[in-house]
Amino acid sequence: MKRTLKQLRSEELKLRKQVQALEEKERQEKYIPTLKKYIGRYFSYRSNSYGSDTPSWDEFYKIIDFVGNTFIVENCSIDCYGKAIMQIESRYTSLNGNKPFKDPKEEEITKEEYENARSKVCKEFLSQSKMREDLVKD
Repeated sequence: MKRTLKQLRSEELKLRKQVQALEEKERQEKYIPTLKKYIGRYFSYRSNSYGSDTPSWDEFYKIIDFVGNTFIVENCSIDCYGKAIMQIESRYTSLNGNKPFKDPKEEEITKEEYENARSKVCKEFLSQSKMREDLVKD
């Protein structure tokens, strides 16, 4: 029996829906529980920089929650110019079962290291000492 293009497209649509349903089931049962285990963990992105001609700095973040396929993170750092940053941001991750933080510059750190970095950022907000130091150089 010869199938028409319309019939084939209809079959294709049904197959796509079946594939999407299976992918969502795998996502719900396998990947999301694995990714949710990262909530409450701490990471650092080492040697962040604006380019090869600027000094590098470390960026620190704490995983607060996982919603949909996105982490909510608290992020803090003091860049090479003394710009202090503390923010809540979203960080998308693909749901393919891989480790969500796979950049070689990203590494898991202890709560103490994160809290120490966060404390330095808070002190910079109050004193602007690193920024003042950088401004005096100019």
